[in-house]
Amino acid sequence: MQSQVIVDTGILVSLIDQRDRHHAWVSEQLTRITPPLLTCEAVVSETWFLLQRVKNGQETLLQLLNNH
Repeated sequence: MQSQVIVDTGILVSLIDQRDRHHAWVSEQLTRITPPLLTCEAVVSETWFLLQRVKNGQETLLQLLNNH
């Protein structure tokens, strides 16, 4: 049985924002996890808000959501 992983806002922001201090760690950890990753609308909404300050951040979030 494959385990399911739930991601929160911090994981998504760190993944997308390369300047985030946890970006490298999050990116490495996510290579070890088999998709799909689970989340909810509240996390997507909060991530969207926080990525306003990140160049192409919101566009990258949309790509992630569309690809998975």
